[in-house]
Amino acid sequence: MKIGLALGGGGARGLAHLAILQVFDEFGIRPHRIAGTSIGAIVGAAYASGTTASELQDAAHQLILSEDIPVSSWFSHDGPARHWLQLLSPSWGLQGLMDAERFLAEYQHLYQIDTFDDLKIPMQIVAADYWTRQQIVIDSGDVMTAVRASMAVPGLFAPVQHENYLLVDGGAVNPVPFDLLFNDCDFTIAVDIMGHRDLDHSEPPNLIECILGTFQIMQKSILEQKLLARRPDVYLSPEIYAVRVMEFNKISQITEQTQAACEQLREVLRSHLET
Repeated sequence: MKIGLALGGGGARGLAHLAILQVFDEFGIRPHRIAGTSIGAIVGAAYASGTTASELQDAAHQLILSEDIPVSSWFSHDGPARHWLQLLSPSWGLQGLMDAERFLAEYQHLYQIDTFDDLKIPMQIVAADYWTRQQIVIDSGDVMTAVRASMAVPGLFAPVQHENYLLVDGGAVNPVPFDLLFNDCDFTIAVDIMGHRDLDHSEPPNLIECILGTFQIMQKSILEQKLLARRPDVYLSPEIYAVRVMEFNKISQITEQTQAACEQLREVLRSHLET
């Protein structure tokens, strides 16, 4: 059976993908193809390189040292010098608030990813062309260019010039790209990690949260229309809550909140292995 796996975008909530991928490893199953958007592209490409889910979890924990530091302090002048935050440094350019080049350089070094031909699992990465407003699916050439483009949230990261396109975050057109898998896969599994908005109104969102949160409103609308057109065979939507878009320090909480979806996936894989 050819299993297609779609990994959606959603900022820090994308750490849930690591728990989902661990279930595949438990069963010794590798997807036939992966499609990813934004952090789904980041996690998906690393996994497609041949890295195990446990290795991805270990790398994430090395970068995210503590869950006790509030996200509001990360950007303060006297905030802790956290390694991962250094990798996503402020940008003084006009096209984005943050510079991801050091993060991407370390990512490439960790997973030794160059071209799509190097991947052990075929991968499709989604971006959007700013000029034509169309979806651009990248599945050949330089993987890092595709990842950089797919995570280029407008206003947060600079758009990426690729061929004749000016590419921005793929979530603008296809937040969970399960539709890319229908033609080549017998069975499709989609992972929507947008979760639930924190309803605590006592702390208003900061600038970055406003940008990403508004972007997710649009993504939710797109996804609802896609599901009306055709659903994947399995649609996993972990009940992630009280996690803001940039709260990567809540990796343990995110993993715990993903366990019900992981058990749902286990039941699905068991039933198909028994038939």
